[in-house]
Amino acid sequence: MERYKVRITGGPTSMFMHADDVVGAGKLDLARKGAKSKGQKSVAGDDRSPVWSWKTYLYTDGEHVVVPTANLSKCLMEGGSQFTLKGKKTLKQATMSSLAWEEESLPLHLDAKRILTTSDIDAFDDRAEFEEHEARAKKMGFILDVRRASVGTSKHVRVRPKFPSGWWCEGTLLVLHPDLISQGTLQDLLNYCGPMVGIGDWRPSAPKKPGPHGKFTATVKKILARRGAAWPGEAGQGAARHGWARRGRARQGAV
Repeated sequence: MERYKVRITGGPTSMFMHADDVVGAGKLDLARKGAKSKGQKSVAGDDRSPVWSWKTYLYTDGEHVVVPTANLSKCLMEGGSQFTLKGKKTLKQATMSSLAWEEESLPLHLDAKRILTTSDIDAFDDRAEFEEHEARAKKMGFILDVRRASVGTSKHVRVRPKFPSGWWCEGTLLVLHPDLISQGTLQDLLNYCGPMVGIGDWRPSAPKKPGPHGKFTATVKKILARRGAAWPGEAGQGAARHGWARRGRARQGAV
């Protein structure tokens, strides 16, 4: 087993975040029904009503806004389908059997100095007008993107938190079978996944509505074990190198 420090840096396009928050969706539904029963303003199909709807689309760990490593693993799996081992077998299955993140989620950094916390998000006044939320978000370094989206035959207004190029996150990735995925292979896989697969809404690999967003670059740095020690579960034997190639490329052999 090998351990690598992986840093993901967003760019050159922005990333749209859209968490499938079951609890948040329930709160939204109750808020809209409550507003209607009280005769308060509530616009059906408009994420600006209530004003805090966009908060439910953020991934959080209770302390920070985060990038779930499950999303990154899916990204690696989709990219792995474009890399072949000897014969017709691809790296798709190997990314699931051989790669594992130590963390469940990675805190999102807006830039070199700022990390976005749930306290930052809670500071938005839920009684304010949406325009105030837009201005505050922009001042903090992200955007509340507002646009119409087709839902059946209707047009709904959707609001998504958008993080401009330059955001980053960092975590530890375990390679459980270095004989399948070497450091060079891992770097090449990430180099492909960043621009060709992406993460978030409107990414290049989105099944229904692909787009240019959610692209990233990545750096991989090996974490060395203490001298004379091995990682837990490691056999301590030298890793054989499997030949591989990205589909459409002539290059062979793990780096």
